[in-house]
Amino acid sequence: MDKKKLKKLLDSYKFDSKYIAEKVTELEHINAQNKRINNFMEENQGFKTIDTQLDDKVMEQLLTKKQCIEFYINSLDQPYKTVMYLKYLCFYTFDQIANDMSYSTKRIYQLHSEAMDKLLENFNKDNITSF
Repeated sequence: MDKKKLKKLLDSYKFDSKYIAEKVTELEHINAQNKRINNFMEENQGFKTIDTQLDDKVMEQLLTKKQCIEFYINSLDQPYKTVMYLKYLCFYTFDQIANDMSYSTKRIYQLHSEAMDKLLENFNKDNITSF
């Protein structure tokens, strides 16, 4: 695995999380509509609609990916651990991380690059190619 693929792998978790959050909101809206329809149908005809649920397999995959990312980030020393945690698990921007850690944004970019090298080394050592 190279550095570009590792970054893509870590970024995919962020996009998966955002996708799941959007789907949860969408499903909550659909379930609220279904509840209104169910009430109407029960009162008028005795029919029921089917409740919509987020696919358990998708949630399980996302949780597994998060646990794997957390495991490898936690294996890093400070300040790399903090930079990577804020970037890939809290979804902070580099400017937000710099502000929180009282570093310059340029230094955060440097720490991020060094942390990516360390993560890449750990991933390759463990033969990790995807989550």
